[in-house]
Amino acid sequence: MEEFGDLYGAFETAAEEGAISLIDRGMDEDWANSIEVVAKKNISPLKLI
Repeated sequence: MEEFGDLYGAFETAAEEGAISLIDRGMDEDWANSIEVVAKKNISPLKLI
């Protein structure tokens, strides 16, 4: 949680960078993969103009 500030931050990271970004920060692989699936279904990437 400290890495991301809050739980939503972890989901944003997973949606943008994939599960590997969570795993690289020490998260369990099964959890990271599950979070990525949910994140990609529910979080739209922020588009900067």
